[in-house]
Amino acid sequence: MRVCILAPVRSIHTRRWVESLAGRGHRVVYLNVSAEDAEFRDAECLPLKMGSGRAARLQRLRERRRVIRELRPDILHQHGVTGTPANLSLWRLPRLVVSSWGSEIVRESSDRPPPSRFWQRFLLRQAAAITATSRFLCDRTAVLAPRRAPLRVVPFGVDCSLFSPQSRARENGVTIGFVKHLERQYGPEETLRAFAGLGRHRDNVRLLMVGEGSQRARLEGLAGELGIAGRTVFAGAVPHEQVPSILDNVDIFVMPSTCQESFGVAALEASAMEVPVISTSVGGIPEVVLDGETGVLVPPGDVPALEAAMESLVEDAGLRERLGKQGRKWVLSRYTWEESLSSMEEVYSGVMVGNVGF
Repeated sequence: MRVCILAPVRSIHTRRWVESLAGRGHRVVYLNVSAEDAEFRDAECLPLKMGSGRAARLQRLRERRRVIRELRPDILHQHGVTGTPANLSLWRLPRLVVSSWGSEIVRESSDRPPPSRFWQRFLLRQAAAITATSRFLCDRTAVLAPRRAPLRVVPFGVDCSLFSPQSRARENGVTIGFVKHLERQYGPEETLRAFAGLGRHRDNVRLLMVGEGSQRARLEGLAGELGIAGRTVFAGAVPHEQVPSILDNVDIFVMPSTCQESFGVAALEASAMEVPVISTSVGGIPEVVLDGETGVLVPPGDVPALEAAMESLVEDAGLRERLGKQGRKWVLSRYTWEESLSSMEEVYSGVMVGNVGF
């Protein structure tokens, strides 16, 4: 198929979709409407860079529509339910697939001005098919979509050849890992406070904080105040391709988000590495972390519960191993990247033949 993709230029998920679809033999064209340069392996990138101001925006809108019509793609795929007038460029274009990614949908209505919601509804009305990464997100997206719109869950799967545990001798002690942006909604402060309570009794446990964000300086200061600076490492951000090696040196993965996480691909990546997950029961997380089977779920913002979950896994190596092995089996059964690609190709095929009832 000839697939034209519109998606955030910086996202690792954009690169994965573009390059993987191209690797499956489709002709993929990425339409770059950002000011940044972009290149993708085996795929064509068409830049649409213009000046700022209202006139330039109108010109860009017309140009994007003209280019899409000239390309005559078999599938036009918009990743993210954007809420801007730029959606006018997609008005009544055929075979449009729209994929809901998460934050643009699950944020509270009070955080989204009415014009944004209007343009999101407009975009979803143009879609021949709509996908979302989880059942939770599918239900949230359906609120904005036309009645009886065809929605299908297509998750961000995990490359289980890349995220695969390596045999190695574990060092003495236990490493708890946090791999997320250092922002309040992802629970880094709760992680530090829970670890501090745990660390008062255990000197052989360390905490690895991987990621950057606006809270980093404050969190480093908090680690000092809590007396855990010597057992806490702030490693900064790492490229996505280095995450498997990070997880291979982690015994317990924590993701105590307080926001409505739409999916939880980071938790699945940890599970694929046979690392047990402690997370919060928010949004789509319970769909990917099975409480008592692949990890432990705790209420959001509950530091004592998070500390207790950490302690139970630190104390019981057998439990860590069981949850970790079950986690990889779970990912292999439902959340491989190859399965996600095949599911999206099924969506494309349904749109091509006009059979999108799923």
